[in-house]
Amino acid sequence: MLGAKLPFVLGGLIGNWRSLLDGTVWFSNGKTIMCGLVGAYFAVELTKWMLHIRTKTGDSFVVAAAVAIAIGRLGCLAAGCCYGLPTTLPWGLRCAAIDNLTRHPTQLYESTFHALMAVLMIYGQRVGLWRGQWAKFYILSYMFYRFFSETLRPEARLSWGLTAYQWFALAIAPVFIALWWYDARRLHRGSMHAVDLTREPAVSLRRLVPSPATVSPPAPGNEPTA
Repeated sequence: MLGAKLPFVLGGLIGNWRSLLDGTVWFSNGKTIMCGLVGAYFAVELTKWMLHIRTKTGDSFVVAAAVAIAIGRLGCLAAGCCYGLPTTLPWGLRCAAIDNLTRHPTQLYESTFHALMAVLMIYGQRVGLWRGQWAKFYILSYMFYRFFSETLRPEARLSWGLTAYQWFALAIAPVFIALWWYDARRLHRGSMHAVDLTREPAVSLRRLVPSPATVSPPAPGNEPTA
């Protein structure tokens, strides 16, 4: 929640720092799901680090997150926010609450994206693909999607004609690519170590159990009795 709200809080403080003191900056403007997803990921990782939890947990909740956002974007459609640019395409929707123009239903585009991602991740986890990496894959895919879907939204253009969301996607994508690479290396090393551990008991038993040729006969007078 803090991650989703933080960009608007920082923007609202420009020229109006008193709004931070009276709390109004937290209840004005909006939220962004992009920063919300990234903030949630790092909040979970920070909590796990503080509690000394080393188990990968992203795969367990990433499908639920995608389904929730897919439903949430339908709420955006009903509320008349997060709309797209005007269009003459036959599937354009008239935004009566805004300006009565026919616009790209970007809310439906994104809802479909998250729903398809949920289906893909369910299948991928069932076949055992990319274990422990699906949260990063989901966030990377969403950064990729938002970078291009921003061309259909009436957002303010910053440097080089890109929106703030596009710049955020460009900044975050390399971070999660690096995290994926790091985790993949660590998981590979862990699997190799597990293989070595499975072989070690057999080696140890061979060292501990003497061969018949090395067993000495009992000394006279020390024969076992029945």
